[in-house]
Amino acid sequence: MTAQPLLVLQEVSKRFGPTQALDGLDLEIRSGECLALVGENGAGKSTLLKILSGQYRPDRGTMRFEGRPFEPRNPRDAIRHGVAIVHQELCLAPHLSVEANILLGREPSRLGFCRARKSKAIVREILARLDHAGLDVDTPVSALTPGLRQIVEIARAIAADAHVVLLDEPTSSLTEVDTRRLFRLIDALKARGMAVVFISHALEEVDRVADRIAVLRDGRLIRVADRADWDRGSIVGTMVGRTIEDLYPARPEAPIAVDAAEPPPLLDAVELTGEIVPKGVSLRLMRGRILGLAGLIGSGRTELARVMMGLDRTIGGRMTICGEPIRPIASARSRIRRGLGLLSEDRAGEGLAVNRSIEENMLYSTYARDARFGLIRSASSRARVRKWVSSLGIKCVSPGQPIRDLSGGNQQKVALARLFEQEGDVLILDEPTRGVDVGAKAEIYRMIREQADHGRAVLLISSYLPELFGLCDDLAVMRDGRLSPVRPIGEWSQEQAMHWATTGVEMAAGSERA
Repeated sequence: MTAQPLLVLQEVSKRFGPTQALDGLDLEIRSGECLALVGENGAGKSTLLKILSGQYRPDRGTMRFEGRPFEPRNPRDAIRHGVAIVHQELCLAPHLSVEANILLGREPSRLGFCRARKSKAIVREILARLDHAGLDVDTPVSALTPGLRQIVEIARAIAADAHVVLLDEPTSSLTEVDTRRLFRLIDALKARGMAVVFISHALEEVDRVADRIAVLRDGRLIRVADRADWDRGSIVGTMVGRTIEDLYPARPEAPIAVDAAEPPPLLDAVELTGEIVPKGVSLRLMRGRILGLAGLIGSGRTELARVMMGLDRTIGGRMTICGEPIRPIASARSRIRRGLGLLSEDRAGEGLAVNRSIEENMLYSTYARDARFGLIRSASSRARVRKWVSSLGIKCVSPGQPIRDLSGGNQQKVALARLFEQEGDVLILDEPTRGVDVGAKAEIYRMIREQADHGRAVLLISSYLPELFGLCDDLAVMRDGRLSPVRPIGEWSQEQAMHWATTGVEMAAGSERA
């Protein structure tokens, strides 16, 4: 039996200047089901969620919630009507407790005084429903893991008596264990008759949680159908308007072994040690090869990248770049000059100047190439920017558009273009495709492979094992700040990599899943 529609949208449209973000969208959101929204970056998914949650007002069209007009003036009004959003970047007060965050603005009171005992009882009952009865309600949110912070966000939606929960890239910062817990939670919300709208670029997650899948492209709803009526190929083809034959580019064939000395590494790290992590990590990055670095969140992968880049303090070990020793106190700027480049996983905080333009962000490190007699030749700069905008498919109005106006995936492409523009010999890429759609991932993978084929060494840090196994030549796994042996990718399986990430030891022979 078809679930009843809770929220019905008709001809909903939204324009930002010359950009038509949504164009005549018709959609039903039904009780007791999970509707997955998929599409390329800039397809209109986040704009739709912001309209539903009261952050934007549509230019035209109508929305009806349980048969009544739904015109939220702001997020508080949307919550009052029963629609709550859990953002990709969680909106919590980190200095306040779990209890305070869940009931913020809705604390039970009598005669103007907060009823502390009742508040705790309400919060504990909600957390018990979410299978987290053991979470201490007095704990500051800043002390929680990303997975538990997300539980607090969802508990806040339940406390507001939401009937529709909007999840925008909810797994982007979660471990595999927390992701599985989230999926069980979505099942529980559906069982209570709630509707869940789920945005994700990971199609295997969509397969797991969705009852129906809606594909958006260029602000239009292209197709919505039951999950059983889709396969991954048809989803991707509908998203991008074309088929993607090979998501991962072919690796170059291994050269035939000859009696010759091994070429020197472009980066050689020996017993690198940070203040907490990494702990005595040694690795070599070779010309023309991509080394994948797997591991769970908190294993020390990002900290290793920051120590190598000089952003965190080194207290032990040594490193050379292109044969030149690097002093432990050497700045990030000096390491960039030696040929080392980093794509940070924190693009908003470290990777980009979000209030500056696309052009400025791409060319900050390389404007000198376009300078003559101290003056920048703008035509030359714009030509370089246009090249990257075209090759990476960055959706923007112009190179002068502020970075903050772009979707997260398009911001990531700008950050990659800035790194590639530096033309360093060694690239460290920390979660380079986080928040990037499938079509853009294929382009980014192609460009990473091209960087290696052109003689650069690449360290690829990723939480997504299929990405590492599809793209890398070699693999190592981190756990608790220590690194496994580096081996050719053919000598690993995904089960072996996950076993090392969770236990720190080799998987016993014969225990691998058939």
